[in-house]
Amino acid sequence: EADWLSGRRIRAVCGIARPERFIGLLEDAGAHVLAAFASGDHRNPSRQFLSGLDPSITTVITAKDAVRWPKEYQAVVVDVDIELVAGRKHLLAGLDRWIKS
Repeated sequence: EADWLSGRRIRAVCGIARPERFIGLLEDAGAHVLAAFASGDHRNPSRQFLSGLDPSITTVITAKDAVRWPKEYQAVVVDVDIELVAGRKHLLAGLDRWIKS
């Protein structure tokens, strides 16, 4: 559940190909994204960047980024689950188009 995000002031940090989707997901859950940092896909955050983070603002990262996130820097990990309830054929066709784009 993402209810805890509603009304919370956060900083989104991600190293994924389409960071705007992650940021949009957080905003859709009601978070106030005060800052967003995208380091690029598969890139580790630099120590200089990490040491400059304001600890009074909650840092939210993706589950993928949590693998590379240094333990000494506190962050909340958002792991997104999906459940396909209908439209499998359309979803697969859309994914195929997206992968090829």
